[in-house]
This record gives sequence, structure tokens and C-alpha cells, in this order.
Amino acid sequence: MNKILIITGGNKGLGAGIVKKYHAEGYAIFSISRERNLSLDYQNIQQLECDLSDTETIEPLLQLIVSSIDHQSLARIVLINNAGTLGDVAKVEDITSMDIERTIKVNYIAPTLVISTFLKLVKEWSCIKKIINISSGAAVSSVYGWSIYCSSKAAIDSLTKVVAVEQKAQNNGAFILSIHPGIIDTEMQEKIRSSSPDDFIDVAKFIDYKNSNELKDKNVAGELIFRVDQDENIESGEVVNLRNFDIII
Repeated sequence: MNKILIITGGNKGLGAGIVKKYHAEGYAIFSISRERNLSLDYQNIQQLECDLSDTETIEPLLQLIVSSIDHQSLARIVLINNAGTLGDVAKVEDITSMDIERTIKVNYIAPTLVISTFLKLVKEWSCIKKIINISSGAAVSSVYGWSIYCSSKAAIDSLTKVVAVEQKAQNNGAFILSIHPGIIDTEMQEKIRSSSPDDFIDVAKFIDYKNSNELKDKNVAGELIFRVDQDENIESGEVVNLRNFDIII
């Protein structure tokens, strides 16, 4: 194993598209998700079950993964924080305290703990170390009914910029960036389209995205994210909009 990908939420949706591309490029993959993917495509993927809202499990899980890696022969390790949740779609006063807490845990606290633990564990490794946070254009938009999702993604973008500054000051520090992937045809989009207009006033627009075939295929998005990962013109700390990349596959 001289190239490794560790990814959260890698068993479906955009995560599955990312896993497919990195596996095709020869990466050994550790996929962290709540449920295993039982398809034949995942027979060579190391899957670890974890609910990231249970934050106490994160550090020991990362320790388990990293301890199994022979870093002496490792050329490159990539960590992708992909797992996320839209949470309840509603005005902030109509969202339960339980859902607010869970959404912030999955979208911000969990990836922060993953990054912190990862950086501690690989600090002395000499290989290329890269962190990619899958964020959202919602981080820079005010979307009715998405208060917790928008704010948690904005927090991830801010974290990315600060960690980049810290890592640049270290010898062989990690490279980190955030990606806004655009609108991907996933279960999250299905949930958005099923929202009540009272809770989400833009629901008709998202239904039209689907009917007009404007949703990006998860495998195309996975290809583009790999391209961003390989692009040496991108600076650590950048927030990259996937819409600025194109690909023919």
C-alpha cells in the first residue's frame, strides 16, 4: 500500500463516486460509514462501521486505522471528510434540539475530531498528507430552512483555512482544502425535493433541477474531486468550487 484514502461516508452517494475513482487509481481505501456497502464493488474496500454523531468513537477508530498502515513505504495518504447530513429542513425555531445537535456533530464536530486525530497520528510521517473537506455552496448562501446545514458547512470552510495556516508553519505539514461539489444526484437531493414548501420555499427549484437533468452524476463528481486533489496549482486552505472544473468520461 503506497497510496491510501481514508474517507467518511464512503458507502453511498458522492462517497461511492469518490471511492470508485480512487480505487481505480490504485489507492487502498478505508471507508468509514454507518452501514456497510454489500456490493461486489466494495469487496476490496476496508469498511469500518461508525456513526459519526457518536463522537467518542472517532479517536479510537482513527488510531486503529493508522496503526495498521506501514508508513515507511507510504508515498501518499488522503483523508476525505465526506459524511454529512442536511438535518431537518425547517425554520430554525421549528427544528428540535436533538436534530440541531446531531447535524452539528456530523457536519462539523466529527470532521474536526477526525482532522485533529489524523494530524496528531501522522505528524511525523514523511509522505504527502492531504485533507479534503466536502463542504457545500450552502456555506456561502442563506437558504431558507437550512440554517444548521449552511452554518455547519461555513464552519468547515473556516476550519479549513485556519488549519492550512497552522500546517504551513510546520515541517512537512498536511495540505488541506474544502470543495463545494455542486448539486449531486444523491439521497440528500431526494430529501430536499420531498420537503414541504412551508419548510423550504425553494423546493420547486430543486424539483426542476432534477426534471431538467441538472444534477451531477456521483461518479463524474468523484472524478472531478480526484482531479482537484491532483491539481498542483491549488493552494492549501483554498475553497474550491467544483463547477469550475469540467471532465469528459
